Amino acid sequence: MDRNATDEVAYSRFVERVMKNLHMAICLSPIGEAFKRRLRMFPSLVNCTTINWFLPWPEEALSSVARNYLEDLEIDANIKTGLVEVCVDMQERVSNLSEKYL
Repeated sequence: MDRNATDEVAYSRFVERVMKNLHMAICLSPIGEAFKRRLRMFPSLVNCTTINWFLPWPEEALSSVARNYLEDLEIDANIKTGLVEVCVDMQERVSNLSEKYL
């Protein structure tokens, strides 16, 4: 096999793996003309994507997720409880600031 054929096979394999494994997160506000214009320009934003509408989570759900992620952490229970509270507080602050600025 000559060098060019080997390069083509390697490149083809690379492109195949990128197409299989590349995931992107694009955040767009669904309000206004800019969003409509983007959808008209790039119809695959609707046709080839999964759209997730994120709604506010209840505090208990946020606590549950934080506890789950921190359960294997070997630290004092009081510190772990404090970390859970900080995680919930940060998420709620980000949500509140997002509403304020968007």
